Amino acid sequence: MPEGWLGKNWACYSLSKKAKGNYFLFLDADVRISNGIIVNAVSFAKHFKLALISIFPRQIIKTFGEKITVPNMNYILLSLLPLILVRKSGMSSLAAANGQFMFFDSSIYRSLEPHEKMKSNKVEDIEISRYLKNEKHRIACLVGDTTIQCRMYNSFNDAVTGFSRNVTTFFGNSIIIALLFWFITTFGFLFILIELPIYFFIIYLFTYIISRILISIVSEQSVTENIFFIIPMQISLGLFIFHAFINKNIKTYRWKGRDIK
Repeated sequence: MPEGWLGKNWACYSLSKKAKGNYFLFLDADVRISNGIIVNAVSFAKHFKLALISIFPRQIIKTFGEKITVPNMNYILLSLLPLILVRKSGMSSLAAANGQFMFFDSSIYRSLEPHEKMKSNKVEDIEISRYLKNEKHRIACLVGDTTIQCRMYNSFNDAVTGFSRNVTTFFGNSIIIALLFWFITTFGFLFILIELPIYFFIIYLFTYIISRILISIVSEQSVTENIFFIIPMQISLGLFIFHAFINKNIKTYRWKGRDIK
């Protein structure tokens, strides 16, 4: 591998040089697809004239450690960014992508070579989506169903170290904004309860619970578990951000058993 490249980015770029066809699909090894998802992606890309379609797979969640960590990612994504805006808006700040499923128009990919542009980037997927928007190309980011599934992590520790790699990208790579989001979603109710009339607290609580329910339904995750585990999930989110802060300062990330510098 040439100097200055990260392994995955180099692998994707190298494969693109050998691939043929009108579309390129980069798919992580732990993702499972079925039931015509590629045909649907081609149709969707043609209909909306998209340079990139990225999908967040339906997560297979089994252990307790996974149940209090993995749902956080869809909660952050869907509560901060209505995904229709990724496709509708030309603003690069309203961009999102997931490296587990990256489906490109090959002619645009060849002309821009996005993996080469992001060759040393640890969160190349989101940066590629922003780059394509800056180049005036249309993209889409979607939440998957049973036609695309993935089990990202098998334990609490793996999930914490893994998600700490990219959690701040949802907040413009700002630890401060990430902490503010965590603080408000964890302790915001106390301010409302102390400073405002009780009916404001009831409205806040109702809105918060309903948003959790809707996001769980859209993500095809257990509504009961995501409500029951709200407190440990908030603790886990705090750990993601804390580890992201540590990683940023020591400039080393550990992801699926590998140190990334």
